[in-house]
Amino acid sequence: MIYSDAVMEHFLHPRHVGVMNSSDADVGTGEAGSHDTGALIRIQLKVSEQGQIQDSCFKAYGCGCTIAAASFAAQWLQGLSLEQAAQFSSTDVQQALSLPPVKVHCALLAQEAVQSAIASVQNKGLVSLSKPEG
Repeated sequence: MIYSDAVMEHFLHPRHVGVMNSSDADVGTGEAGSHDTGALIRIQLKVSEQGQIQDSCFKAYGCGCTIAAASFAAQWLQGLSLEQAAQFSSTDVQQALSLPPVKVHCALLAQEAVQSAIASVQNKGLVSLSKPEG
């Protein structure tokens, strides 16, 4: 299978690889997938009291597209508000990395991990997403 230059760049030179202390009050951790299925993404977000993502990192297990999707997500999240981060979708990953149709599940894992990390931050009570009025 031939991968796009963007996939190869994120796979060979991943951005924001790392681990944060999950017990820190300002760190949210989200996971998607499992070792059993052959793909796992863990995204962590360090968030200010104002809801700004100060840092993000990832660890991933799986194919090159899984690692590239996680790297793209961690880079994309840098400096965003939680409201902006909540808009992250698998479509963003698919388009940015030109993923082949057979690898769409990698983009879905990245989206699920980001959503889970945001939920983790909210569950810690540091910040919450504002709800639209109406």
